[in-house]
Amino acid sequence: LFQFKVSGNNLTSVCKLVFKVSRNEKNDPQFLRGDILDLLLETVRNTDPVSSSEALIYCVGAIKFMTGNTKIVKELVKKDCIEALANLLIGINKTNRENSKPNDQLGHILVQKARGVVEETIRKARKTVSKI
Repeated sequence: LFQFKVSGNNLTSVCKLVFKVSRNEKNDPQFLRGDILDLLLETVRNTDPVSSSEALIYCVGAIKFMTGNTKIVKELVKKDCIEALANLLIGINKTNRENSKPNDQLGHILVQKARGVVEETIRKARKTVSKI
């Protein structure tokens, strides 16, 4: 579905679906097939956090759930997930600094999802890399 370059409400619906599927670790092998991880990271890298904040909340949340799987973490590390999430955080902080009133949705991404994902991904990436 991501390959159709959807946007707006359609992007939110797709990200919400991926989020729901990612909550069950029995679905983890599906994320290692094809290019779903690439497409999720492309969404993180290229989606405007102001106009599509809800989609990013689901997308980042899906990544968070998937970091419970060591194989997925290895793939995310190879695909520069940490850099993509860090850049998202930088973009959100920049937007909040430039506006007189911070966007609540951006704060939700930043506080509720992104921080936990970055911390967990870094922790697991370090553990995974030390085993390689």
